[in-house]
Formats: sequence, C-alpha cells, structure tokens
Amino acid sequence: MHIFSDLENDTIRVIKADGQQLPKEYKAVVNRNDIQTFDVSIDVEEGDFIERLLSNGKAEKYLVSESQYSEGMPPAIPPFYKFKVSNIKSIPTASSVASTNVYHVSGNNARVLNNSVDHSSNVVNISNDKMFEELRALIEAQLPDTGLIPLVNEMEQARGTSGFAAKYNAFIQSAANHMTLLAPFIPPLTALLIPGQAL
Repeated sequence: MHIFSDLENDTIRVIKADGQQLPKEYKAVVNRNDIQTFDVSIDVEEGDFIERLLSNGKAEKYLVSESQYSEGMPPAIPPFYKFKVSNIKSIPTASSVASTNVYHVSGNNARVLNNSVDHSSNVVNISNDKMFEELRALIEAQLPDTGLIPLVNEMEQARGTSGFAAKYNAFIQSAANHMTLLAPFIPPLTALLIPGQAL
C-alpha cells in the first residue's frame, strides 16, 4: 500500500490487441487522455485496449497509443505506468471517415458497380469498316514490323465471301504471339465467319 492508493478510484481491465482479455483487474486513475496505475505488473502495449469498469455495469473502452513506465521518486512516489489513450467512441470509424473514390472508366460496356450485382447484358455494334480501321491503327502503333497489316487488308477485302475463313485463319496464326493486344478484335472478326464455313 502506498500514499497514492486512495487516488486509484477506477477499476480497469486489459484486452490485448489480439482480443485476449487478461484475467486480472487493476486499480487506476482514468483521465480523458491518459490512464495511470501503480500496479507495475500490468502488461499493456501500444494497440491494446483498456476498459474502465463503471459502477452501473457498463464499461468505457480506450485504445492505448503509448505506454510509459516511470521509476517514480522512491520512497515518496512508487513506480507507475502511464498510458496515453483515446476513447473508442471518439475515434473515427471507417464509415464516418470521408473518402473519395475516383473511377476512370472508358470503352464499350464500361460501368461501375458499388455493392451491387449486374444482371444486364450489352450489345455493342461496331461497323466492320471501323473495326478494321481500329485494328490497323493498333497494329501500326504497337506491332509495326509484324507483317499483320497486309493480312488485315486481305481479311477486309474477303469479308462476306467464302474466302474470308482462309484469310481469317492466316491472320490468327500470324497474330498468335500478340493475342494479349489483339484479343478485343477476335470476337467481332469471328462473327464475320459464314456459318458452316470450314477454317
């Protein structure tokens, strides 16, 4: 027993950051931004929680941001711990913190879904002329020395004829090493195949 025992009017318990509650209760002095105890057997680290047990059966919960040990000034002041804390109710929660979300959306079928499910279906019609123009522009910009431009020209000239399948097949075989870049054009090109036509 020490002369400061009478000041420790609050009862606290410790909840570790991992959720484990320590079995012992401690006497302490609880202030708005700090908690002090002369029971130096207490095990509290930054990130732990301290609960102040109230006489009405409720508890105030504090988050420990700093743990300071002091040797005191024996014999007048015994060793003690001082914890810098924040009341959990005063800490902004994720839902109350302002946030800004920026979405850069472009292209056909572009959309943003927030906490919802999309059951829609989209149909994008790109004219065949425009598709071939865009395909040529992509190849010229990204794959200039691949020899794919003449194959695109041959496919464009053969579209709607029985010879398109052979031109399509030649293009696909030559473009195989570049599919990551050319993948968006494959479905509309495939749609130009005449049903029942062998590749």
